[in-house]
Order: sequence, then structure tokens, then C-alpha cells
Amino acid sequence: MRNIHVAFVLILGLLYNCIGEDIINDTISEEIRFLNPVESISASETYKLNVRFFNNIGEEEMVTINWSSDNNSVASVNANGLVTGISEGNANIKAQATVNSKIVENTIPINITPDISGPKSEEIVFLNPKANIAVSETHQYNVKFYNGSGEEEVTDITWSSSNPAKVIVDVNGLVTGVSAGTATIKAETVINNKTIENTTSITINEAEENTNLKSGIIKTTSSYNLKGSFTLSEIKNSNNLLLAIESDYEASTSLPGLYVYLSNNPNSIGSALEIAAVTTFSGAHTYTINNKGINDYAYVLYWCKPFGVKVGEGEINN
Repeated sequence: MRNIHVAFVLILGLLYNCIGEDIINDTISEEIRFLNPVESISASETYKLNVRFFNNIGEEEMVTINWSSDNNSVASVNANGLVTGISEGNANIKAQATVNSKIVENTIPINITPDISGPKSEEIVFLNPKANIAVSETHQYNVKFYNGSGEEEVTDITWSSSNPAKVIVDVNGLVTGVSAGTATIKAETVINNKTIENTTSITINEAEENTNLKSGIIKTTSSYNLKGSFTLSEIKNSNNLLLAIESDYEASTSLPGLYVYLSNNPNSIGSALEIAAVTTFSGAHTYTINNKGINDYAYVLYWCKPFGVKVGEGEINN
């Protein structure tokens, strides 16, 4: 009987330690999130914007998106989010939805640069020049040939690299970084015994483990010590993410069943991704997250799993 009494007291103690006086509001503001914002395109160029809508509990939901531009003389946008550059200048592209009679919207600015297409002399134009790639990284160059009337014409293109020890290019214009350095990529064709060519410079950097980095600050939302900074990045040549907790991280060792999550709702783990149980309570450490995109979640959460109580959070910032 005494053993039963002791066990009951221990359970009450854990409940008090984990629950305390935390009060949680499970709802957040609805959000339209741009997945692929772009800073600029050229006049006559098009770019497809993609968005997701997250409801008031942080879950993705299918809604009808209405698109608009505040300056249609500079940039227009169709019903599917396809932006077309019209003339040089600036415009704001808005994505808007009406959910339960409430308007939810988000806006991004876009700069339209001068039109470089359709030259009036025979010319090869690079459509997607690339300034830098890493060792072992690839980039597919695309070009168009315009004849003397400024009309696009199909022709055979010959590709070459000025420095194959640094970067190689295949017959289709696919370049691969070989070692750190700089090279010039040439696209060439022969029309009526006349050689037309164009070149672009590319720099090869040492390979990096991660790209497309986001970061944030972990802060406690309870009476327990929890703090530190973190980064979230894409692992190169994979569909995985790396959550790196930095050296300034500290967490109380008094918390039973502490887990870390990724979520779109800072107040709930109902639809969150459980990463792992917390086993490191100070200093730098990492978590690998498989088959997730860097824009899929907005928060890192720390949660007392046995009792369903939030302990801390960190907003994922660009």
C-alpha cells in the first residue's frame, strides 16, 4: 500500500513539473505563403509563382487563389499565378483568398528589367546565365538563336569550355563543376558559312554541404530554461533537411519526455512533424529530416510529449 502511495505522489509531481501554469491558444492567423518568390524578371519573360494556404491550426488547405498586379503596365499575372514582364519598372503581385468570409492575402514586389530578347542581328542569347556553381554541381544552359530579322530560328549549337580542368560542358549545354576556378562557356553555330557565338563566365566554388539556409532563435514558453539559435538548410543533392542547433543552446534536464517538432502552428503538434526525443541539453547538435522541403514548416517546437505541454518555440526565418 505504501508503494502505491509513493507512485501516486511521483506521478503528481511529474504532472506539476510539466504542466505548471502554461495556457495554450491552439489557433493562429491564416496564411498564404509564397514558395518561390522572385526578385526580378525581364520584360517579355514569364515566371510561375506558387503559393500554399495554411489554415488557423497551421494545416495546409486547398483554397481558390485570386491573383492581381498593382501595375499591369509593368507586370501582369494570370489566374494561375503566371507573371509576365511587360515593361521596365516595379509592381506588386498579390495572392488573395476568401475563407469563411475572411480575406487572407500576401504580396511580393517584383522588378521588371529591360527586354533582352529578340535582337535585330544574328545572335545567340543565353536565357539562364549562371554566375556560380559548386564542385560536382551541374547547370543546364539554355540558349536561343535569332536571325537577322530578330526571329527565333532553330539551329545546331556547339558547346565548349575554356578550362575543362575547372568545368566541363556536354553537347547539350550541361555544365559540371570539376574543381574551384573560373571558365568561359561558349555556344557557337555556323549559319551560311558565318560563325555566330556567345560566351558566359562561370565560377566553380568548393562544394558546400548545405544550401538555401534559414535560421531562428529558440525561446522558452514555460518556466523551464530553454534557449539557443538554430539553422535549417537543404542538404545538397538530396530531398532532406538539416536542423542544426547552435553552441549557445541550453535546455533544462528536469523535463521528462521532451521532444522537438516542426510545425506550422506554434500552439499545437496536432499536424506537426515529430523529429526526435531530446537527448542533448547543451551545446551544438543536429537532426536530419528526410523528404521534406525547406518551406514546408514555419516553427521549431519543443514539447513535453507525455503530458502534451509546450515548452518552447523558434520561428523559422528567411
